[in-house]
Amino acid sequence: MLIFDPVSSGFNGYNLDPANPSDYHLGFTQDISSVLSQLQALSHCDDFGYVIHQGANVFTDPVTRLDDCCNFPASFDSRSGSVPPMVRELIQICQQIRPGARHSLLCETGFFSHMPLAAASYAIPRDLYDKGYRRFGGDGLTHQWAWNQIQSRFSLPHPARVITIHFCDHPSLASIQDGQAVDSSMGYSDLEGLPSLTSCGSIDPAIVLDLSENGLSPAEITSLLSEKSGFLTLVSPQFTHLGQIISDDSASTRLAHDIFFHKTIESIGAAAAELQGLDALVFIVEDINGYDRMINEIGEQLSFIGISLKVIPDSSLPAAQLSPRDSSPGAFLLQSKRRDILASFLQH
Repeated sequence: MLIFDPVSSGFNGYNLDPANPSDYHLGFTQDISSVLSQLQALSHCDDFGYVIHQGANVFTDPVTRLDDCCNFPASFDSRSGSVPPMVRELIQICQQIRPGARHSLLCETGFFSHMPLAAASYAIPRDLYDKGYRRFGGDGLTHQWAWNQIQSRFSLPHPARVITIHFCDHPSLASIQDGQAVDSSMGYSDLEGLPSLTSCGSIDPAIVLDLSENGLSPAEITSLLSEKSGFLTLVSPQFTHLGQIISDDSASTRLAHDIFFHKTIESIGAAAAELQGLDALVFIVEDINGYDRMINEIGEQLSFIGISLKVIPDSSLPAAQLSPRDSSPGAFLLQSKRRDILASFLQH
């Protein structure tokens, strides 16, 4: 199994061959065809996955199977849901190399494609919604995986009201009712929602207008808000990951820590109100180290709604209940690498 995951500099590739698993990176400056032809894993791989971060109204399922003759629209924009050119090229090359294999799109917005209209809409003219200016959500593969894990590992009431929080360099939150996504912290793009390591999160749109009026181009504004903002701009250069920043106890990281805490609590409160209650609060991390302190602080802040939790640092368990057994709401921790989360969607 091979999975290709687009990132800002190219693709992260995950080879999930049980006998020889490996990770690698394909840069945008590299010739994809020549690089792929040298990957020995391709010669015997029967399952390929390609992550797309925006499926819009076209790719509304988390997994879409592709046939060898799949033709993609020639253009791409975030409203059309077309496959980005670099991903399209990658798929076509892999289909040529392994025409008999199974090729699948893994869509990060598919889980949220059936959100209630009120959650999917902005208060802007209706014709703009019809043109695709709406909330699509994001990071849906991780949130749907978390729901599946919680359902299979722990006993939840029916119907269950669950909030899942993904702690990583680009954090996100989802509201889930009995397996159906009700809302997402991300919206039209992943700029909306919680601030990240390099992006601003939700801000007053007037800031964007003011930046434009002061001479910045659309490309410059996009770069500023998505690549040159976020928590890295609030701390010294020695920090490179969000977990390092929020676990640090020095004065230099206090503002970043407090903004992240404030925005996360605010989002949890809004999600719980939207669900009209809460049965389970689920934290998703790749490694608990760096996030244990923040999770404990969130638990203390939410004690007034009955949350009681305690994180054990250095835990290596893939799943753990952080709250006392039979307590409500329950609090849970899931640990998994992204490669394994993505792979779970191709194993069904």
